[in-house]
Amino acid sequence: AGGGELLVWPWTGILATTTDDDAATADAASTLAFHAHQHFAGVPTTALQEATAGDGHHHHFLVLHFGKSWAGLRDAMSLPGRFPGAGRREWRRRRSSREGATSGAVYGWPAGEDDLRGGDGVVVGRFLREAGGAARSAEDVERDEGRVAAKLAAIDGEHERRAVFLERKCEEMAEAAR
Repeated sequence: AGGGELLVWPWTGILATTTDDDAATADAASTLAFHAHQHFAGVPTTALQEATAGDGHHHHFLVLHFGKSWAGLRDAMSLPGRFPGAGRREWRRRRSSREGATSGAVYGWPAGEDDLRGGDGVVVGRFLREAGGAARSAEDVERDEGRVAAKLAAIDGEHERRAVFLERKCEEMAEAAR
């Protein structure tokens, strides 16, 4: 999963919507929370709002914190399928067009390197960086986990060697005491 694409790690997803006025702000936050709960109940989230953008719209984001597990990566990668036709590409296209993103429409995508750098909202990029997010590929994480597993196996082997040594010493001392 990930195909070498640099994603935000710990694995993170982004839901986004746009409102035309201040009165719809509470509705936007509720709508994003509803979608997050509907698709990913129990996943921690952080709501963010970008001040009125140059296009006169308010942009609302909900950051989904999927964590460091492979299940978290799978959940992040499932976002485009859960929001078909409403992913990062469509968000960017609609956001930069004259009419702006469709007010009330919900967009969702796995957070990537561009998001970390602030490409889809300055507030999102700043939050991801301050939260310690890093741009990593699934392959990099897998390689790191392999190194950790190898170190743990070496430590386990050393402990087993010491246990055998101590058992022999204990047997020798028991024999000598008889």
